Amino acid sequence: MFFMLILLMSAVSHVQAQIEAGLAVPLALSKDVSSKDLKVGDLVEFKVSAEVYDSSGELVIPEGAIAYGTICEKKGRKFFGKEASMELQFDFISLSGGAQIPISADNLMAKGKRNKLTRTLGYLGCFWLATLPFAFVKGGHAKLQAGTSVLAYTK
Repeated sequence: MFFMLILLMSAVSHVQAQIEAGLAVPLALSKDVSSKDLKVGDLVEFKVSAEVYDSSGELVIPEGAIAYGTICEKKGRKFFGKEASMELQFDFISLSGGAQIPISADNLMAKGKRNKLTRTLGYLGCFWLATLPFAFVKGGHAKLQAGTSVLAYTK
């Protein structure tokens, strides 16, 4: 049993050692995500949208492999029409056999829509009594659509 564990660990590290740093990996968001349903620390799933080859022409990451990002910041909707926002950082690609390839990319950010009525009243400079009924109106949730494309890089 112990021997098998060491063999598996060496196979996983062997796969990671073969993958060069700096390879471009195209990713696409697997499904719609919303700040309504997510919290900081939640994983978000992406799929590798094209095969990735190393400098010698060997396939190192297959199309369809699963990549993960983490919600690193989230701000909920606020009163007076203030919209929600969320930020996602990229973590790793998971290969069959258990190997994980660390990746990096610019953080992906999303903002909801601000409520236009409260914004308009604010621009008009309406006195506070006129805007009081709208104080409890919240802005929209931050959303990212399935298929959103990102270019990540192996570390």
